[in-house]
Amino acid sequence: MHARNIYKKRLNFKDVINDHQNLRKYVSIDLSGEAKYDFKNPEALAELTKTLLQKDFNLKVDFPITRLVPTLPLRLNYILWIEDLLKAALPKTDDVVGIDIGTGASCIYPLLAAKQGWKIIATEADKESANIARKNVENNALSHAIDIREVSEADHLLVGVLDEAKTYHFCMCNPPFFELNSCPSNRTGKRPPPKNAITGTSTELSVSGGEVEFITKIIEESKVLKDKIMIYTTMVGRKCDIGVLKNRIREAKARSVVQGEFCQGNTTRWFLAWSYTFDLVDEKIVEEKKSKQATPIIWTLDEVSVKGVVDRLKELFTSLEVNILYLVS
Repeated sequence: MHARNIYKKRLNFKDVINDHQNLRKYVSIDLSGEAKYDFKNPEALAELTKTLLQKDFNLKVDFPITRLVPTLPLRLNYILWIEDLLKAALPKTDDVVGIDIGTGASCIYPLLAAKQGWKIIATEADKESANIARKNVENNALSHAIDIREVSEADHLLVGVLDEAKTYHFCMCNPPFFELNSCPSNRTGKRPPPKNAITGTSTELSVSGGEVEFITKIIEESKVLKDKIMIYTTMVGRKCDIGVLKNRIREAKARSVVQGEFCQGNTTRWFLAWSYTFDLVDEKIVEEKKSKQATPIIWTLDEVSVKGVVDRLKELFTSLEVNILYLVS
């Protein structure tokens, strides 16, 4: 989690349901007395996101569960990471203007960004999602800060969408992670889809060529736009794709490229940022998990004998409850 993420501390759902009765039906108490939330239920996911947005950001947001339901801690991590990049690159970050590529029905990134005082151009190819996003902007009286632009799927992602006379501080994107008509997998072939993949349309979750080809399109367009956008950023869903994408950014002759990593619950996401304008700061601007060093087993032998070593190992394995198999040739 980002150091400034207000959801760093795990939610206590016993306390949450006391203040928000609408969530009570999605919470169960296990035998140990711990409150468990039903994260596998699309309606539960949507209701939780809506409740937290209202409680913590005074944002009234609505979206159907037929569209991708955003998880709030992850989205906030991304916004805070961009904020760090801007502060490191610019002496002042007033009047920030950014672009959200494929904002979705919830319009979650622009709404959170507007609460930072930023202005956002949000693009969307799905007509219904674009209409719902506009309603979310209007319901929160943020039309002065957020401009929803409906685009054709055949259009460029950035080129031709932006105002030619203007310069933008950043762009961001939560791309479709999966390759069209393929099952998500990791190197073991057993990777399950992310928890919120139970929601969302096929176009929100998958695309021809997967996230690598989608992000490559942004990289190619960045070669044309160059410093019209000061910092290009994207989320990456698979760690194995980062090296490929970094190489393509370097081939595009970007001045600098950095990456970030965030873990929220059981989900890890990576982020790439590159610039033709700045030497982006490649430092730990996210809080690292402190790894616990395992205590090594040290055994000092005064006199080495085969029988003594075997007997000592048997004692050690027995104390560790390790089964010992004897092979007789």
